[in-house]
Amino acid sequence: MLTFLKRFLSFPSDKKTRYIRDAQGRIVIHHGVNISNYSKHSGPPGETRPRAGHPWHGEQEAANLQAWGFNLVRYLVHWEAIEPTRGTYNEAYLDRVIEDIEMYGRHGIEVVVDFHQDLFAQKFHGNGFPEWAAIDNGKPFKLQEPWAMNYFQPAVKESFKNFWKNKDGLLDSYIAAVEHVYLKVRTCSNVLGVDVMNEPWPEGWFLTFERTDLSNFYDRLKEVWLKHGNGYPYLMFEPWMSTSAGYPTNLRMDNERFIGAVYMPHYYDFFCEQGKPYGWFNKIAMKRALNIRCSEAQEFKCPMIFGEFRFPVVSKNYREAFSDFYQLCDEHSVGWTYWSYDKLVHNDRGLINDDGTPASNSILFDLVRIYPKRIVGEGARYGFDGNVFTMSWKSTGDCGLVEIYVPAAWDVVIETENPYRVSGDTLFVTSYPKGCKNKVTVTVKSKNGFPQ
Repeated sequence: MLTFLKRFLSFPSDKKTRYIRDAQGRIVIHHGVNISNYSKHSGPPGETRPRAGHPWHGEQEAANLQAWGFNLVRYLVHWEAIEPTRGTYNEAYLDRVIEDIEMYGRHGIEVVVDFHQDLFAQKFHGNGFPEWAAIDNGKPFKLQEPWAMNYFQPAVKESFKNFWKNKDGLLDSYIAAVEHVYLKVRTCSNVLGVDVMNEPWPEGWFLTFERTDLSNFYDRLKEVWLKHGNGYPYLMFEPWMSTSAGYPTNLRMDNERFIGAVYMPHYYDFFCEQGKPYGWFNKIAMKRALNIRCSEAQEFKCPMIFGEFRFPVVSKNYREAFSDFYQLCDEHSVGWTYWSYDKLVHNDRGLINDDGTPASNSILFDLVRIYPKRIVGEGARYGFDGNVFTMSWKSTGDCGLVEIYVPAAWDVVIETENPYRVSGDTLFVTSYPKGCKNKVTVTVKSKNGFPQ
């Protein structure tokens, strides 16, 4: 309780960041998308529906992501598809997952494999857990709107209670399934990590749930990772669902001896999600929320990526909300994955029309932005206000190349004292030897249409 109150009452503003680094020691900043909301409702695969439980995306969509500058996909998998019958893993489903991961790898895109659940299982109009794991003891369920209210239905609450209490070994089975998938996907060189549960939901009061059940759950999974090697690919972990509105978490995470963790919270503005306009109060709340999340990552001694975020287009000033979120992430050098890369015919959060063209709501146009993909050095400060991108950093070792995504179709002016070259949509800037200060400015004169 004291830890939670300390986090709640504070207004941290420290911009210190723990970075994800590549094999060469370069800082990696991730911009990406979730793939995808569609797969949540396509059901588990079967003989007549072999692609069920999978996203609809193919090679062209992966190529689009690469052209748009994205370097990360949060790829949804579902326990109901992984283990439809208890004790038997569906290797055909997992083989298709591997095929998709390798497809993104061909386009220079890393993948976070996300064990996704919403409302526990399909029998509650949700997704994720197999029906055999939904032990509701006959409690009633009545469908509610908005959808999140169904978490408070007796049958859903009972199912989560039995899961977290490990009734009939359910929690053990889940951890075994995560381990099985982890061992399978870690063979793919572009797998960044495994997000071990999407938006965990408590079986009781959230403060004690996070401090005990959820923290103990992550401790058990850390032991799985340690058993097979401490580190890459990462164990990605989330706070409970409602912290997505900006509340502090009460998680207990000691990562002193475990170096392979990445914090992966979400951000959704509570009022915008109800269709309310984005205004001055939302702006303050967002700044506080990101400060809190980043401070928690520092406390947990691990890097952070926002696993989900979005603002409904029906909310007035939604584009300002997106802009503020991007700028705050830039200030903290934090990456993100948007929810989600789908067609509008699939859901209102989609980015493209049915024919693959960008949707008229312009969300995709704003998601595509200049940013540093890989940085040689420390203390990087960067930002892009829509017309001008600026970045400064301090070298800490030998010379190297900083990689900055700049859409090839855009007409830009590059200003820097450092040697540079442009190849396609990548600006390579030389980072001078140790101790040197570096700076680059990219001014956009014209966006010349959308990157293809």
